Amino acid sequence: MIEELARQLDRHLDSWGIGLEGSRPLGLYEEHEFGTVELRRGKQRQFMTAVYLPEMTLSALSSSVPPVVRQQMPLIALGPRITARAAEAMRAQGINYVDESGNAYIRFGDVLIDIRGRTASHRSSAKIARGPRKTLFTPRRAQVIFGLLSWPELLERSMQEIAHYSRSSVGQVHDTIQLLIERGFMVSSRDRALLRKEELIDLWVAEYPSGLGSYTAERRFRGDAQHLTVADSAVVYLSGEAALPGIRHQTLTLYTPRFDAQLVGANRWRRAEEDANIFVRPQFWLSPDSSEEEEGSLRGALNAPELLIYADLMASDDPRQIEMAKDMKYAAASQTRP
Repeated sequence: MIEELARQLDRHLDSWGIGLEGSRPLGLYEEHEFGTVELRRGKQRQFMTAVYLPEMTLSALSSSVPPVVRQQMPLIALGPRITARAAEAMRAQGINYVDESGNAYIRFGDVLIDIRGRTASHRSSAKIARGPRKTLFTPRRAQVIFGLLSWPELLERSMQEIAHYSRSSVGQVHDTIQLLIERGFMVSSRDRALLRKEELIDLWVAEYPSGLGSYTAERRFRGDAQHLTVADSAVVYLSGEAALPGIRHQTLTLYTPRFDAQLVGANRWRRAEEDANIFVRPQFWLSPDSSEEEEGSLRGALNAPELLIYADLMASDDPRQIEMAKDMKYAAASQTRP
């Protein structure tokens, strides 16, 4: 989903007093991608399956979301424009939707948002080229590559396992492996040994800020970066300069399995943009080395994988942090695990 569309949908939801939280920000959704989100308004809460539809029709929804998923929880379709006929059809089937102009049908608990007839005053900014993107570093493909670089043993695992630990899909894993082979970064589908690994790492790090690590995926705050209070039942992963030992860091970069407002309150952070020094982003990996992480029983403040620490330092635009990255004893062939 392009960033401007994601921002416009967020603005509409916010104007109606509705919060939407998911493991991935809307701005990272690709065409026809779906995922679980939680909608909140006051004391009302509802989990839904959100799907990004460039063409907001029932047929597009049916082909994008498998029947077994459609039956698990309510659906909410997100996209650039919904026609009056498609909106009527979705309402009749109890399907929630929001488009760029603010047409919406959202129903859960005692909440009902029903807005019709809005039209865009200009050519929609959500017009995008049809067909699959063939760039190697889309957010989901970057997640797969991150997993393969961080835990080389995944190269010998099944595609289902790679998808699980990279929090991606089997289809994305398959496409990523094919592209790695085409670009000369992997031997073959049978021999998944990585080639030109240092170059692949450099490309991943260079692409990270504008893709997987885009600012649309983070929440920004201002506060005391030197002290961090984490609830006994929570886990956060430190990255950037905050993950380096013996450094009096001026910024704090965190990755969390799920954003928790209590983390903000406990540390007395305030929302900020221009003067932000604390950045909270969604965790996009699972470590195959840690059964506790997979079970959700890890607690406290831990270091993120080394490749991510390195990438965040390089993406900082701060000469001091970039120098720290260069000083890191970062080994491309055998990365130190968290």
